[in-house]
Amino acid sequence: MPQRGSTGWGLRLLLLVAVSLGLGVSGVEAEEDDETERVRGYLRRVQGWPGQSYDQSSGCWSERNAGMLEETAWAAPPAGVGQCRYYFILFGGQAIPFRPRTAHTWAIFAKAVRQADASLAVEWFTISWLPAEGPVRPLRLWPQAGRNYTLAETMQRAAEQNDRVSMWGPFEISALRYELAKQWFFRLNSGQVRYRVLDTLWFNPRIAHCVHAVTYADPVLYRRIQPVVRVGEPGTSRLARIYVQTGAFIHPEVTHDWLIPVIGLDRYPFVRRQPGEYIPREFR
Repeated sequence: MPQRGSTGWGLRLLLLVAVSLGLGVSGVEAEEDDETERVRGYLRRVQGWPGQSYDQSSGCWSERNAGMLEETAWAAPPAGVGQCRYYFILFGGQAIPFRPRTAHTWAIFAKAVRQADASLAVEWFTISWLPAEGPVRPLRLWPQAGRNYTLAETMQRAAEQNDRVSMWGPFEISALRYELAKQWFFRLNSGQVRYRVLDTLWFNPRIAHCVHAVTYADPVLYRRIQPVVRVGEPGTSRLARIYVQTGAFIHPEVTHDWLIPVIGLDRYPFVRRQPGEYIPREFR
């Protein structure tokens, strides 16, 4: 019996290494399919968007027009009629004491538009990718159905697990990053993407864990496919620093705190963090 158990764990370890290296045990991931190339082509096309003038399709001024404002106005909502600004908030959390399966990274993307009647319209959505049913299983070899959870559902799950939640932002981002995230949000909600904790070594829009569900929406970070070994708050803090280093945030030293009550984040407990801030693990 001990020998059989040893062999079984040895085979499981071999399969685990194969999947983590992107070898694709089932052969499904061995080659990039047409869908992968379609998404890459979309990313290449939208990176060529001009960022300098009026977008007739959305009725918004682009980020360069917003940049004509005085720097002291960066932390305020858009002031001019028809002006749009776009925002990103990053979250990470895990249970205290630390349990790997409770670690999670998610994000909110928001768009603020000044209306003709001077009111401010804000639309926003959450990317919070988790298994559709049951707990996260870090050593599961096969993809499973995933679901994009709402902010309320994510925070409820965090409360049930006794998670500590950290927040980075809100930061201003470009229209490009917002629109890419919106396209990816629709894709996550379409049922075309499955969930798996184990990484692959190339961009695969059919399978994602919580971190890649956020970074696949970014025109730069979607290429940075590497095993995610630091999870929860420490890994998310590192991710926030990478966003700063790759130029994702407009004026990264400024946070747009007016957005927090608008979205309803003031109802939840969280710890404000700086990108790259050291966050030690708490095992007890």
